[in-house]
Amino acid sequence: MSSSINGTLNGNADVEKRDPSEIKPVIPQSFIKKIVRRLYGMEVLDFTELNSYDDRNYHIHVDTDINNTYIEAINPSGYVLKVLNSGDSKDPAIIEAQHQLFYHLHRKGLPVQEPVRNIHGQTWAVETVPDDKNPDRTYGPYIFHMLNYIEGDVVCKKPYLPTTLYNIGVFAGKMHNALQGFENKYFRNKSKGFIWSLTEMAGLLEYTFAVKDKENLEIVNEVIKAFKDEVVPNYNKITEGYIHGDINEQNILVREILENQNTESGVKCPCDVTAFIDFADVSYSYRVFDVAIMVAYMSIDCKEFDQLDVGGHVLAGYFTQSTLNAEEMDVMRICICCRLVQSLVMGAYSYHMEPSNTYVLQTAKRGWPLLSKFWKTSKIDLLKRWDEIINDYKNICK
Repeated sequence: MSSSINGTLNGNADVEKRDPSEIKPVIPQSFIKKIVRRLYGMEVLDFTELNSYDDRNYHIHVDTDINNTYIEAINPSGYVLKVLNSGDSKDPAIIEAQHQLFYHLHRKGLPVQEPVRNIHGQTWAVETVPDDKNPDRTYGPYIFHMLNYIEGDVVCKKPYLPTTLYNIGVFAGKMHNALQGFENKYFRNKSKGFIWSLTEMAGLLEYTFAVKDKENLEIVNEVIKAFKDEVVPNYNKITEGYIHGDINEQNILVREILENQNTESGVKCPCDVTAFIDFADVSYSYRVFDVAIMVAYMSIDCKEFDQLDVGGHVLAGYFTQSTLNAEEMDVMRICICCRLVQSLVMGAYSYHMEPSNTYVLQTAKRGWPLLSKFWKTSKIDLLKRWDEIINDYKNICK
């Protein structure tokens, strides 16, 4: 599961099986101001580290007096300095692909974080990091890059109101439309062997030993088998395309709006989406996976109403911008359960590897009961309740 403005576990199996402390960058606090000054010609006024699993991310504000000819104006909201984990830092193609995607989405008019060029005109750099206390010791090398900070709160800090979920669906549909015409070799091949790709569900069996509850493990195995038996044979009937891959509660930025204002989608709501962030898990896959991932994560965090209704509100918004065919709706329930299984199993595995990292268990408390609830609800019943919600929105818009 991704965290705010960062990537998830690295998809390389060898990296996955290492202690996460070996992957996450070691960055002394005193180094932040130094590296920003040296690479970007900026003086840091303040910085805050953002939540992450295996990267380092810092929200920084800088002085208006800068020494960088590639920056025309200071972003008043600040910047995000990102330091990639040791696994991803070995492959600069990751950053090149992400930056190409940002430029594409920006040209399409979708709000997105934009790369910032350093004093050398580059959008990323590889750096080693000195130890504060031992001058003979260094960490890294790590890839450093910087993006514009986009204002907004992560959606998990706001109430999960139906119309907020509707607007999230609207934005997802717009993103999928904007992704059309994009092409990148790295993202095209990324899903192969990437443990967080739904196409790699079978590979998850290597990690299920970390699930200690027998009932939970039984559901996990049933979901993986259902994906193999019911989703994989229908690949030729569902829509391919580039997907975000990790639309979760930490990767959706929202803003409060006045109740008497209409959002871009035309529905009154206390929150609208300002941007999706963290495109580290983008791949060429199947668009229904993106929608299922989004519904899974929004359902976990929803405390305001029945979690099984979340999908109806998200889909109602999504369908104003894009479509899903009958086969895609048919596999939606299984795909939602697959993402829950991925997050829960990998959370259990990561905790097994590093028991002190309780952050990776944040999904478990509500995730396991939700997985059971989805799995015990028939596809017919789930689609019926979603159809009723979608039709209610249609009637409102008439």
